[in-house]
Amino acid sequence: MKRHRGEQLLGLRQEARLTQIELAKKVGTTGSAISRYENFACNRYELNTIHKIVKACGGKMRLVFEKSQDA
Repeated sequence: MKRHRGEQLLGLRQEARLTQIELAKKVGTTGSAISRYENFACNRYELNTIHKIVKACGGKMRLVFEKSQDA
C-alpha cells in the first residue's frame, strides 16, 4: 500500500530528528505550513516546497507518473 504524501513527509522529518519549527526555518517557511504539508487531509502541494522539505531532511525526491487504475 502506498503511503500518503503527508505521511511520507512526516516520516522523513522524524527520521531527520527535526521539529516542525526547525524544518520550517531550514526551508524558509512557517511551522504551520509544515504541519499542513504533513496533514493527511491536505491535497494541495507545491512541488518546489516539497522538494525543499525533502532536501532539508536529507532525503531525495522521485516523481512518478502512472496510469490510474480508475481510468
